[in-house]
Amino acid sequence: MALESRDRWMEGLSARWTIQTAWACFELACHLALGLDASKPAEKLSPNFWSNLNRRLGQRTPALSPIDHKRAPWDDLHLIQEERHPFAHLGAGGGRFPPKADAQLAAEEAEKAIRRFLGMLGQSVPAWLTITGVSWPQDGDPLRKSFGGGSSLGVGGSLIVQYASESDPATLRIAIVQLDGSELCDFYPAGFDWKPRVEELLENLVTPIQGIRVYDGTQVHLEEPLLMWGQD
Repeated sequence: MALESRDRWMEGLSARWTIQTAWACFELACHLALGLDASKPAEKLSPNFWSNLNRRLGQRTPALSPIDHKRAPWDDLHLIQEERHPFAHLGAGGGRFPPKADAQLAAEEAEKAIRRFLGMLGQSVPAWLTITGVSWPQDGDPLRKSFGGGSSLGVGGSLIVQYASESDPATLRIAIVQLDGSELCDFYPAGFDWKPRVEELLENLVTPIQGIRVYDGTQVHLEEPLLMWGQD
């Protein structure tokens, strides 16, 4: 999301989220590999993650050598942990716009660290770990070319999904009818399952509108007037 977004705010939000999630995935992998239950306070590795992790490694049979997180190859992951800390605990005060390169690095280093840690314990790599070389969104994702272009809710701009065309009568239009009667449309290919999208729009509205309309060149699939604050 950070790499594909053309909006600075979305890029920063996605980068922050990625850095936090990368570290969380490494912590989760450590809990799972050591057979610990993170929901039990006595088995949580954080706070004081590295000392608690090394204590658990020393309790294994045979005992494993402690990890020096300030030396290679673990130091890069430790830097990610330090960058993640203010994002997790200081909110926007932790920095609104980390560069997307940091997000990419966090994902890559977390994956390497998980593989390295599981190798220490003689365990195989889990299926949920990212396959090296696959980025999001994958080629063929219908939102790839439109992500970050205009409002995802269709209120501040139109979204045209790949394989949809405004000139094609088969294209499905999900339209927000504004108070002045004008429409803001998102365009989807024929056969698109529009009902979940309409539910999403209704759940996330923050400004008054006249209604929602779903139609293509031959029929109206939904005409939903809404009586909202701000209307006459």
